[in-house]
Formats: sequence, C-alpha cells, structure tokens
Amino acid sequence: MPVYAKMRGTSLVLPSTYPAAQPLGTLYVDGTNLNMLTFRTLAGSHLPIFGGSMTSSEVLNKSKLNSTGSTIAVDKTVALKTDGTICLADSDDPAATNVIGVTKEEILSGSYGVIQLIGPSAPNVVDGLGFATGDIIYVGDDPGELTNNLGAIVGTVKVVGIADCASDTASGVATDLIVVNSSGNGGGGGGGSVSVTASATILRGYPVAIDSSGELAVVDITDETSSYAFCGVTSVDCLIGGTANVLVAGSVLYNIPSAFGLTGQWGKRVFVSHSGSLTTTKPDIGVGGFLSQDFIISVGVTTKNPSSGTTDLIINPQVVGRLA
Repeated sequence: MPVYAKMRGTSLVLPSTYPAAQPLGTLYVDGTNLNMLTFRTLAGSHLPIFGGSMTSSEVLNKSKLNSTGSTIAVDKTVALKTDGTICLADSDDPAATNVIGVTKEEILSGSYGVIQLIGPSAPNVVDGLGFATGDIIYVGDDPGELTNNLGAIVGTVKVVGIADCASDTASGVATDLIVVNSSGNGGGGGGGSVSVTASATILRGYPVAIDSSGELAVVDITDETSSYAFCGVTSVDCLIGGTANVLVAGSVLYNIPSAFGLTGQWGKRVFVSHSGSLTTTKPDIGVGGFLSQDFIISVGVTTKNPSSGTTDLIINPQVVGRLA
C-alpha cells in the first residue's frame, strides 16, 4: 500500500546545494543554477521547477542522455546528435559539431545528466512542424515563420536556434527550440562585418569597394582606385543612402544567391566578373569581357554547407594582379 506524507506550514527553508549530492526522488535548491527549485527524478536527471531568479521563458538547463559508451566529465562541451542524445563536441567530427552546451555534472554512459545550454530552451515551440532533432532553424520568408530549409530562403539569412527533443527524452523528432543569439551580420558569419553607407542600391552578395567619399560601391575591375579599395561582399540588399553590411576577410556568405550561377560549384576560386558580379571563370583577356589592363580580383572560395548542402562563400579579398 502506498504511503503518503503531507505537511502544513507558512514556509519551507531549503538551503542551496549541489545537484550531484542529492538522492533520487528529492526536491532541492540548485546552487549551480541560480537557486532554481529542482527535482531529481528516479532516473537520476535534474529537472528545474521555475523559481529562483529565472523565469519560465529562461530555462538554461536540460537533461540529456549520454550515448557515447564512456563517462562524460563535468564542464565538458557537448554536441547534440540526431537521435536526441549527446556526445563530446569535436571539430574534426561532422556529427559532433552541433554544440548545445556544457555538462554541469559527470554523466555516465547510458544515463541522463544536466547540460547548461548555450541559450534558453523554448519547450514545444517547434512541436508538429516536422523538424528533426539537430536541425538548424532559421527565420522564414513569411512573417513569424520558422524553417530548416536554408536553400529556400530568399531574404536575409538569420539563425534562430537548434531544434531539440524534450528534456529527459532521446528522440529524433524535435519539439523544443534552443534559442541561439545570432545578432551578428545577417547573411554571413565568421570573421566579421562592417557597416558602410551605400552610394547606390547594391544587392546581396556583390563584391564592393570604398569610394573616395567613404561610401560603398560595386567594385569596378577597370578602375585602379576601385580595385585596390575592394573590401568584401554585401551580406544583405542595401538601398542608396542606407547602411550596408559588408562581410570582410574570414567571414562566410551563407547560401550564395542563385542569380550568380554558383550553386553546386564547391571548392572553386571566385573572382569579380567584368560586370562586377561573381564568377568562377578565371579572368583573362578576351574571356567574359575582360580586356588588357583590367584587374584580377579574387573574392574567396566556395564551400558546401554541412547542414543544408547549400553553396557558401569563404571571404578572402585579394587583388591578384592586372591583365597585360
């Protein structure tokens, strides 16, 4: 017969403590997680109950299953696998690069343990949307829309977060969203970007230079001053007189616009074409409109996006030379 206990009082004092010291099936105040009232389940995982100095929309911890076959130590960076389990993050392993957080405790193989996430987890936000665990989620083209299809995005590329299964669950079907801070250059990432006033309307992905007025213009390979002032590519469409965001050396232009005709051309050197767009055809006299004394400008190298399969551009601006 079950035995129940109950008590009545005006207050209950629970001292702040460390999660690993708590027995199974107990309620405690987690001193490592902003004094959140937390329940340790019979399976050994730690589930925050809202309180302390966090709100229900700011849960930064999640219980995840270690499927590596080895113990994961505390304070180790972990990645989310497609089956909803975790492994140690590893830049050399494509299956272990989807980083979601750091372990807050030692997690035995085959056991659940607490992960401090890289961003707050929003429960049930993507439930029923057909996303798989581990999908990178972007802002869609329709207002308020979320999408995992990078190649279908027409506007500015903006990462929202990582699709995940629920806490204390290992599943390839995503219900939750780990929100990632993506407040950087909208159409790219990596090395960085600069903001410059545009002297004309310039579309996303065009190679640009700083003119004598300190404003941005499409680079002109027939002009020495413009060629030597080449600085990067635009990450978003920009209007004349507006602020343009320029991806500079070391940055990546995600999902090169299809208008340039570079889709699927991976591992190719990209040059500024005679018309000022992008091309993988090496400039030469009589090729693509190039003439003697035109400048040869290398923009970077194309690469295949490991998550979406789209064609990205690693920016490495360089004036190679001048046609004789």
